[in-house]
Amino acid sequence: MMDFLFKINGLDKLVNLGLRGLSLLSKLFLVIYITKLFVPADVGQYILFSSFIIYLVGFIGFEFHTYSSRQLIRGNDKDYVVISNLLLFYVSSFVVCVPLSIAAYYFSGLSLKYIFIFLIVLLLEGATLEIFRILVVMLKNISASLLLFFKTALWIVFFSGLTYINDDFAYFEYLLYLWVLGLLLSLIYGLFSLSKLFDFSKVNILKYGKYSWIKTGMKTSIFMFISAQAVLVVFVLDKWMVSNFDSIELLAVYGLFFGISSGIYSFLEASVIVYFYPKLMRSFPGEEFNGLKTSFLKQVFYVGSLLVVFSSVIIFLVLDWIDKEHYRGLLPVFFILAFANFFKSMAAVYHYVLYSASLDGKNVISNVLSMCVFIFYCLISLSLGVSAIYSASLGVLTFFISQLVFKFSFWKVSGCLSEKSV
Repeated sequence: MMDFLFKINGLDKLVNLGLRGLSLLSKLFLVIYITKLFVPADVGQYILFSSFIIYLVGFIGFEFHTYSSRQLIRGNDKDYVVISNLLLFYVSSFVVCVPLSIAAYYFSGLSLKYIFIFLIVLLLEGATLEIFRILVVMLKNISASLLLFFKTALWIVFFSGLTYINDDFAYFEYLLYLWVLGLLLSLIYGLFSLSKLFDFSKVNILKYGKYSWIKTGMKTSIFMFISAQAVLVVFVLDKWMVSNFDSIELLAVYGLFFGISSGIYSFLEASVIVYFYPKLMRSFPGEEFNGLKTSFLKQVFYVGSLLVVFSSVIIFLVLDWIDKEHYRGLLPVFFILAFANFFKSMAAVYHYVLYSASLDGKNVISNVLSMCVFIFYCLISLSLGVSAIYSASLGVLTFFISQLVFKFSFWKVSGCLSEKSV
């Protein structure tokens, strides 16, 4: 109903873009705001806590949505059969992975007093992510964006207002409580939205849930899972490394710089990548494919370069606002991460080029090889006495340069299309 009303008024795309933009900006604002508000140790705990959540949500989810979404779209199985099996998979995966999650939390170095809330956040993050994906697949974009807004923005706005009024709430513990509250709200809204699409009375794990169906889905998803894990491992190892080999306080610095520099790719993805890659996929192997690819590459290069310059200005304004002088001494880390995101964007072009040509295996191999380069580089760097914060940031830069080199090389040797240009 919500999507229908917005379409009548011609506001669906504008509202959708606005909600997504607010969600993106809220996450970026939170990192900046708590850097000013919290003591560095609490900022570091949030960065480490959230990075392990992101990694474990990906691990538990197994990229299973790549199979279940296809089944919902094609209609090979009744929707209530797909939902029943998806529910069975997620519950089983979460239960099986609880010991792993507890072990990961224990070795992360986070305070053990937050372990219970860690598991709650993990469960709710995974559940709301799966609901979000279903809503997107069912073309309920406004509903999906509203869920994302509740999940990643509304609680941040409330937390910011609360701590601005009363700084007695300016602690990591209260942030976690409001995070859970935001996730619960998004879960309730998500389930309400799904109830308008599916008849929940027909969803029955005992009747329709089959491990043979799940086994087929896992076989289909395994390569996407490996590819995604190769990237997620890098984004949890870098922060773990800074926390354990330097300090949780230096992780706060790294987290701020990482968050702001990541905006380069996020804005490129929203403004350029999302526009080009559907056209690229539809054009393969037509005559216009090479021209589109070249335009795609140029747009990413030019817009990415401007965003690197823009973020380099923004970081000084942010540092002036948070008023913590010792962050300035580590500014080279920010510039390293900014260039890392530039190369990430360039690598994304060849990711979609390979994807358009159905060379998914090459993307998987590229990610795994790049992860190995990252680990090897960091081990060598740390053994030579380089500080963890520089080892991690240079390792991330090396990872994305490796991605670009591998994906470009695989495309050039694939022979799918003869090319006159890169």
